[in-house]
Parts: sequence; C-alpha cells; structure tokens
Amino acid sequence: MNKKNNIVINLFWLFLSIFISCSSTEEQLLRKSYNDLCKAITMNNVTVIDDVAPFLLEEKNRQAFLALQELCNSHPSFHVTILDSKRAIIQLRDPAHTVLPFELDQSGRWLLKETFHQVYRIDFIPANN
Repeated sequence: MNKKNNIVINLFWLFLSIFISCSSTEEQLLRKSYNDLCKAITMNNVTVIDDVAPFLLEEKNRQAFLALQELCNSHPSFHVTILDSKRAIIQLRDPAHTVLPFELDQSGRWLLKETFHQVYRIDFIPANN
C-alpha cells in the first residue's frame, strides 16, 4: 500500500509541475517584457523603450511616461490576463488599479499599446408580462 501511495503522490507532483510549467509560455514572455520595460523606464534606456513602447517617448506622452516611471520604481505586484492569442493585459496592484494593454507582434514579442479597447456584450431576455 505504501508503494502505491508513493506512486500516486509522485504522479500528482509530476502532473502539477507539468501544468505549472506549461501554464502559459505567452504569460511568461509577457511577464519578461513587462519587467524589461520597467527596468528600461527606470534606467531611461531609450533603445528598449523605443522597441517596446515607442509612443512613451513622444512629448505629448511625457506625463504618462513619468507616471509609469514612478509606478515601476514602486515595484507593484501585478496580475497577467491573456485575453486572446494576440492581446493581454497586466493589472497593477497599485492605488489607481492601472491596466497596461499589450499586443503580440508578428515576431512574437509583446508590445505595450497606447490605447486599450474592450467590448462587453450583455445579452438579456426581457420578462413576459
């Protein structure tokens, strides 16, 4: 019986580790992109910022850049949500509940998008009188 329990426990850990490691390659890449972007923003690395979020370098977005720089310096925890095969968001756990939209480009890199559009459809059936 003890040998059988060990096999079951080992199989459980094997499946759990496979599930966790395969949870999402996209999610892991997105986390890396976000961390690299934050590092570049805090260090004012224009090359990386221009590669991942070029709109942040425009003068009209200077205030957004400074706000994001302040957020990155505070290192808030965050949650990744993959919306579909090419879109995802990172929700920061900061007082403003900041949401950063990312999009997967043709080369497989996650890029920060300037705007975020999401459509909700609510269906309802009216009550009959």
